[in-house]
Amino acid sequence: MLYYLVGAEDYHQEKIKDFSKVGVQAIDDFTLQVTLNNPTPFFLGLLSHYSTWPVHKDTVLKHGTIDDRNGQWTRPGNFVCNGPFQLKSWELNNKIVVEKSPTYWDANTVSLNEMHFYPVQ
Repeated sequence: MLYYLVGAEDYHQEKIKDFSKVGVQAIDDFTLQVTLNNPTPFFLGLLSHYSTWPVHKDTVLKHGTIDDRNGQWTRPGNFVCNGPFQLKSWELNNKIVVEKSPTYWDANTVSLNEMHFYPVQ
């Protein structure tokens, strides 16, 4: 999905090992610079997909490696989120429960205490 970035396809296919060759870098704490292979008018729309959302690197590394698909950073108690809810439980193929986050910047306006998500095939 991000092969539009310079070097992304080669890095993903392990043709290059150095991530600094991929067209994405943090300029400072608030700025992410991306370099595309070609003009890609719909690229900003791609950034609304959850796979491009930022994750807390230190938390990911604390619970595994950056590319570990089974890393523990997504488990309740480890998962860092910037939204109004935090992960309470995740029962595979049964349900996901999120609860109101006390650390959310605008927690006083969040009226739900908990939500349950059920998988549907």
